[in-house]
Amino acid sequence: MKVRGAAAQMLKRCLCESALDADMLERVAKDIIPDYDLRARTGFPPNIPVQAQTAAARIVDDIVVGDRFLHFIERLARLDSEGFMGRSYRVAGLRELFKGIGAEGYIWDAPTGRFMEDPRIRRTANWGRLSAGEELRFSLLRIDVVKNSRLVKVHGEEAARDAYGDLRGILARCVEHRIDNLVVTRAAA
Repeated sequence: MKVRGAAAQMLKRCLCESALDADMLERVAKDIIPDYDLRARTGFPPNIPVQAQTAAARIVDDIVVGDRFLHFIERLARLDSEGFMGRSYRVAGLRELFKGIGAEGYIWDAPTGRFMEDPRIRRTANWGRLSAGEELRFSLLRIDVVKNSRLVKVHGEEAARDAYGDLRGILARCVEHRIDNLVVTRAAA
């Protein structure tokens, strides 16, 4: 997802308003970028505390550059709903962040706790949101036409090509309709 400057600023503001300290922000960042070191990224020595506002700004800039924006928001949503080590954390402005992400063509899928491309707005060939090094489950559909060679000999190559094109269109509409219904059902839940 290409992150606009306004979205990054909104996230920075949300983090500052959430009263999350720099240590908690770094923990969340480490969940997204495993070897993340806030002090190394900001240049603060160990004996000087990092202000939450400085931490928020640096972390947001780093996740935008690292193309981890949606992952970070998903982690914040989990922090907001589940807390951390028995303590509850409320993330201010999460609803506005979700609306902004929705305007970019993504919807929140509550069962998986992830943002997915909204097929009513955009359909790209990137499998929804597949990132390098990430494991996701997905299905492939393969259709085999029995006695294909015989059909081509009897009806001709052009007629067979047209029939297979129609079949491909029918299958694509059926699959997309099912996905649209699944997305709308999950979004309503």
